[in-house]
Amino acid sequence: MRQHGVFPNKHTFPLLLRAKNENPHLLLPQIVKFGYISDLFVQNSLVSGFASSGYADLAHQVFDEITHKDVLSYTALINGYSRNALPVKALELFLEMRQAKVKVDEVAVVAALSPAGTLRCVWFGRCLHAFYVEAGRVSRDVYIGSALVDMYAKCGFWDDALKVFEDMPYKNLVSWSAMIAGCVHCNRFREALCVFEEMLSGKFVPNQFLRVAESNQSLGFQVFN
Repeated sequence: MRQHGVFPNKHTFPLLLRAKNENPHLLLPQIVKFGYISDLFVQNSLVSGFASSGYADLAHQVFDEITHKDVLSYTALINGYSRNALPVKALELFLEMRQAKVKVDEVAVVAALSPAGTLRCVWFGRCLHAFYVEAGRVSRDVYIGSALVDMYAKCGFWDDALKVFEDMPYKNLVSWSAMIAGCVHCNRFREALCVFEEMLSGKFVPNQFLRVAESNQSLGFQVFN
């Protein structure tokens, strides 16, 4: 692109930062050179890019330099902490976002439910469920539902996970996979098979389930043998 005299704009760098093989360290000097280091869209993408590459500290450093943080800024770092096995920091940042009076959206709630499940912090997950979902502050979409199923199952509350799943008006492969994985996590192998069969009846491709089955020998022994 540069060889043809075409200059990057504020949309170019976020696209490059999403590329799996792109090193954010190599892009940072170019971002500074072309004057986009203070652009919020680019800054949020840098946070996500550094976090995805395993540099949580650098992601936090970029985050701290953002003057006017929005929900995407916080969500990028919350997800980054979760990906880098820092669930406590992820939940602390979510609380910090609330204290900053940044409006929480569906993506932020999904991001916070993941570390709540990892920590088996069901009270935190229940608060998110009640305050944001049940109260209608965020839409009750399929991704919120799937994240709730995942959180409750990881916390060992299989009945709650099942209720959320059954109450979902629409299900996709993500929600079916979350419920099957939840059954496996709670050692409900027969129920996992039932959900799997129900998923097949809905013409969903079960590749996500197969990954779960392959990684859990007890599921194969207890259900398929």
